[in-house]
Amino acid sequence: MAHDPDAGENLRLAIPKYALNEFVDGFGQTEEIVAVLNCFIPEETSSSVLQSLLTDCVFRYLLASGKSIYLECDGKNFEGKLDGFLKSKTRLTAKNLINFRQILQAAVLATMQDRPDKKKRRSILEKQSANPCYICGRPIDPGQEKLDHVWPLNAGGGCGSNLMRAHRVCEETTRDLAVCGDAPIGRFAFAKNLPRYLAEPPNDGHWWPRTLSSAEDFFSYADDLRATQLRFSVLRRQDFKCVRCKKEIREVGEGKLSKREEEEPWWFPNTEFLCNTCDQGTQNASL
Repeated sequence: MAHDPDAGENLRLAIPKYALNEFVDGFGQTEEIVAVLNCFIPEETSSSVLQSLLTDCVFRYLLASGKSIYLECDGKNFEGKLDGFLKSKTRLTAKNLINFRQILQAAVLATMQDRPDKKKRRSILEKQSANPCYICGRPIDPGQEKLDHVWPLNAGGGCGSNLMRAHRVCEETTRDLAVCGDAPIGRFAFAKNLPRYLAEPPNDGHWWPRTLSSAEDFFSYADDLRATQLRFSVLRRQDFKCVRCKKEIREVGEGKLSKREEEEPWWFPNTEFLCNTCDQGTQNASL
């Protein structure tokens, strides 16, 4: 069965659309949320980023719920089960509910599709053999390449243009991050099983790799992990393009993270990615 390769991304895009159509006037806490955002984050760009993160939370909740429903009913009467879920959990009515259910259903089913086989992966990699890594922009040495789902398969991403050549180490650090909120907020919604160390403590009592033998090692590792995911999340927010010149990273090569406002800390709404050319231009302008 063919699945829409953009099903997961379409679900994420549909959430604010349907929320604006039907939730804003009837949802009692909307004014509180807007008031908090406007009170503490008056700057327009930062406020829009934070609102987007709330939508990311809803995306993960809906996708995990849809997967759980599918697994429980074994795909039987899946449409009816989703309709019942949306009726009980949202204020969507009539045509909006049916339309949104179809989008959610497509996203859930897309997560069930098979990964491309070895022959297909090899063919795609050969076609992209001259491409640098789409994540970091650097050339890829032979044997260090990996074909990556830009929008993760388990979040409803498909094949075709969604499959890009990347360094193995870059692909490994991205894991299954789909929406920007996955890094700053965390993937808090799981369809069926908890990750093994949340479900039960490890037998040997070690929550982290044994090589982390000191507090300094622990905090360094944790910071590196969070920083890597933050960088990837910023890149995804910018569609893997330089925020200034709008050229793709694989076209312009390497770059660096930069602050939007110097007086603000290094946090997600204040962080952006610039290619080296644009970053150098910014430095020269400040001299």
